[in-house]
Amino acid sequence: IGLRAVADFYHANRDYAVQVARKAGRPILLELWERRYFYFVTKFEINVVDSQGKSSALSTVQIDVENPKDFGITFVGPDGQDHTPLMLHTSLSGSIDRNLYAILEQQAIGMSKGQRGHFPFWLAPTQVRLIPIKPEEHTAYCQELATRIQARVDIDERGESLNRRIRAAEKEWIPLIVVVGREEMESGQLPIRIREEKG
Repeated sequence: IGLRAVADFYHANRDYAVQVARKAGRPILLELWERRYFYFVTKFEINVVDSQGKSSALSTVQIDVENPKDFGITFVGPDGQDHTPLMLHTSLSGSIDRNLYAILEQQAIGMSKGQRGHFPFWLAPTQVRLIPIKPEEHTAYCQELATRIQARVDIDERGESLNRRIRAAEKEWIPLIVVVGREEMESGQLPIRIREEKG
């Protein structure tokens, strides 16, 4: 967690920052400014460390003290007088691109340690790859299976060798690979290779 703030604002609200750190259960990286450089007096960020060891913000909450004045935003307080509110800028879940970046970076870190990269199942463009052992004999069955699978599924019926088609699916980080031949057609039981579980 990163906390950036104007020093005066931080010192007046230090107890709140301590409370956030305790609830998060982790240290806070604190950056204090002697004067305000931006429209906000403070901002909290949830950060991820990438494969290069650099920090990047995924989500943020900022307390804006400039724009409400610039736009003439006011409210009537309990004293009957007009007051200028604080404005919150938030991106609690972060943007899609920042979250995708974090997922890919975590995979890059894992891969640098010898782990296999993989997408979460929900994110994989192709979730299931059906590979007919003999395309000319088993593709029709794979097509029928594909209509029953409630996921993003495709069929690799290219004239390449079986091993080459399996390797291609692994290079594409496809989470579930199903090889289909005569035995599978007769038994109705499908052997499923789960990418995350292979070392």
